[in-house]
Amino acid sequence: MKKYLTLTVALLLTLVATHAHTQGISAEQKKALLQLQAKYTNEIYQAVLSQIALIPWRNNGTCIVELTQIPSGEVIRATTLECNFPNELQQQLTVKLQSARLPYSGFESVFQRKVKIELE
Repeated sequence: MKKYLTLTVALLLTLVATHAHTQGISAEQKKALLQLQAKYTNEIYQAVLSQIALIPWRNNGTCIVELTQIPSGEVIRATTLECNFPNELQQQLTVKLQSARLPYSGFESVFQRKVKIELE
C-alpha cells in the first residue's frame, strides 16, 4: 500500500470558521472562496512534498507536524505533535520544514497561520 502525505481536513474546513463573518456573501462568492482554499491546500501540499523529497520519511509510521507561518509564507516554526518516527527523522523533518516557504501571494484571503500535516 502506498503511503501519502496528507494535509488535515481541518485546513480545508477552516474556511468556514475563518470566514464565518461572510454569511452575507453570495453563494458564488462562497464557492470562489472554497475553490481558493482548495487551491491553497494543494499548493501547500506541493511545497511540503518538494521540501521533504530527499528525507526517507515513508514507511516509518505516522507523524503529525504543525507548521507556523507568517504572512509571506515563511515558516517560523515546525513542531512534531504526535509522531512515532525515530527522533533523528523527526529532527530532519522539522529542520527542513522550518526553512520552507509556503505559498502566500494570491492566497491572502484564505491564509492559515498554523497548518497541520500528517505524514504516513
